[in-house]
Amino acid sequence: MQRRDYIKALAVPGTVAVAGCSGTSEGEEGTATLPETVKEAMTEAEREGEETERETATTTEEGPAVLPLDWRTYARDGANTRHVPDQSVATGEYDIRWTHSQEGDTIAFDDSRVIAGGETLFVQSNRDHIGSRLLAVEPTGELRWERTDAGVGGIVYADGLLAGITWDGDVLVMDPETGEREALVTDVDAEPDTSLNQVAESGLFVSVTGDLGGSTMTVVDLTAGEIVRQEEVEAMAGVYEVLIADGRIVFVGAAPVESSRDDNPIMVQVRDLETGDITGEFEETWLRDDEMGYPDWSTTDGETVYTMANRSGLQYDDSRYGMIAYSRDGSLQWKAPELVVNETIYPPLLDDDHVYLVSESTVNALDRATGEVQWTYENADRFSPGSLVTDDRLVVPDLNTNGGARVHSIDTASGDAERVQFFTEDESAADHFSSDVRLRPATEGFYVRGAGLHYVAPVDGEE
Repeated sequence: MQRRDYIKALAVPGTVAVAGCSGTSEGEEGTATLPETVKEAMTEAEREGEETERETATTTEEGPAVLPLDWRTYARDGANTRHVPDQSVATGEYDIRWTHSQEGDTIAFDDSRVIAGGETLFVQSNRDHIGSRLLAVEPTGELRWERTDAGVGGIVYADGLLAGITWDGDVLVMDPETGEREALVTDVDAEPDTSLNQVAESGLFVSVTGDLGGSTMTVVDLTAGEIVRQEEVEAMAGVYEVLIADGRIVFVGAAPVESSRDDNPIMVQVRDLETGDITGEFEETWLRDDEMGYPDWSTTDGETVYTMANRSGLQYDDSRYGMIAYSRDGSLQWKAPELVVNETIYPPLLDDDHVYLVSESTVNALDRATGEVQWTYENADRFSPGSLVTDDRLVVPDLNTNGGARVHSIDTASGDAERVQFFTEDESAADHFSSDVRLRPATEGFYVRGAGLHYVAPVDGEE
């Protein structure tokens, strides 16, 4: 029985049944805990004689599928899911196939933004701002081209084109094969903030200004090299984040208030990607209560918007993070307050069954429909922010504490995990140490960004 069929067969209200618990989670290896409702569902399944064993990976005589190299925005796609359903499972033994490291004053990989498209990795220096250097790396690790005067930030890849934001807020469109300029779209007034820019697969680039006094939306056709729409975002006091899903633009932001002394309620607005028209979906505001705070990172499946809520500030003794889910009809689907307290929080991940909230030391897997915590995984060390989720594994890297790269390969159904060591020493870190480890999908393995850029793959016979 396949994983998803099995889960559906065991489903009970408010729970996700667990299929086959494998792997170990002891002490320093990290621990997973299940709520009582999930444990009861497991017991009931065993009583009914349901099949509880399954394979965690499938191989064929033809070998593993060749995966497209696809990570075209900061969070892979316009919906910020970080979901790579066909990525190979991170289990067993790995080794480094190649390393591309900084040479002299080339680029600091630990502070870089790495995206991928058209079978090429693109690395922009100064991840969160404007960087002077931009390079293209082949899947073999060879340097295709490098620009030392790029002056771009927030790079994206779509429809066979590479684009980034300049110092002047313009959009520079480049040929990914050569790095040469294809077009410069002026008067966009864009910012390199990862939350304020998204790109659709069709090549429509959406940017908003993040002013609370009112935001302006600009849509650029990268293929044509021109602005196709520019207007004020009506009915919103400001936009915090932009998502693109199912041919629609999703703005997460603040509703207007009568007095500057009032807190701006959370508001979601949806527009048609092609026409810019407001669709009327999610047209409701939600009061900002003391329990939840203000919106931070978001993701969507097109029907529901999942938003991290940050309750912090001078009026509070601590920082508390939770999640809110808004339905397409404008209703509040669920909220889960205080999932994480006084820890650094990372952007959420989304797959077909769960939304995941990863912090410094904890992963919470929430049921997408109810918001109930299905399992919690705790790490004795500290997680790095560069996770991704496959069809049945959540892969979360540890912070780089010894120049190596190690991940927690967590079963998305049970929360059980295997800790996988990609490599133990990063020779490229000799002169420049990085604590962050970020993952990108690759054929038969992963691209790992630390002090250098590495391609790691399973040792022969391991997958």
